[in-house]
Amino acid sequence: MNFFRQNNNLLMGILLGATIPVIGYVGIELLFESLTEIGFMDELTESTVTKRKRTMALIALCFNILTVQFFKGRQFNRILNGIVSATLLYAVAWLLIFKIL
Repeated sequence: MNFFRQNNNLLMGILLGATIPVIGYVGIELLFESLTEIGFMDELTESTVTKRKRTMALIALCFNILTVQFFKGRQFNRILNGIVSATLLYAVAWLLIFKIL
């Protein structure tokens, strides 16, 4: 916790906000692949690939909600601003990539 107190700045928040969804995406992808291999989930078809990737990216982006709550309760406002900034950039990218805008 001392590490975050010493590094309570916008850059640390942006790094955390950019890294946590990537780790979350990889974890979700591994989980989905494992569930598909054991037969718990259906195999991917051409029509479901995009939907699954879109859903996994959105869930990974939501991992930042947990991070925001963690830092909000501890008054790390600068880190919090960086996490929110990175989350907004990822959200815009998600909208553009999946042509929601």
